[in-house]
Amino acid sequence: MPTKKIYFLRPVGQRGPIKIGCSMEPTARLKHLAHWSPIPLELAGEVAGDHDVERRLHKMFAADRSHHEWFHPSAALEEIIARAAEGKSFADLLDMNIVLRPRRWVPRFRTAPPPAPQQGEAA
Repeated sequence: MPTKKIYFLRPVGQRGPIKIGCSMEPTARLKHLAHWSPIPLELAGEVAGDHDVERRLHKMFAADRSHHEWFHPSAALEEIIARAAEGKSFADLLDMNIVLRPRRWVPRFRTAPPPAPQQGEAA
């Protein structure tokens, strides 16, 4: 059974921004995201991990967040990427005491705007 991996993407030849994600197939995920990216992307590193580890990384680097799952490069993040690229575990670098809220899917529905008043009706 395939295992999930934490992956790090960034623009080719640049330090950042860096996407921290989780996928069973990081290379396929790279191809998908590269299709929509205006600049070429590269897989900077990957290591076994699940969505819980991904969320911990997102929390750890919240101060460096650019947007969504993309982060500005920092020395600590680059160290984790280097460990991942070498195939080493970075579990010892993660703060396992970070309290994570339980994941809960909440549907978000768009509501239609109220109908415009008809001519002759009071607004």
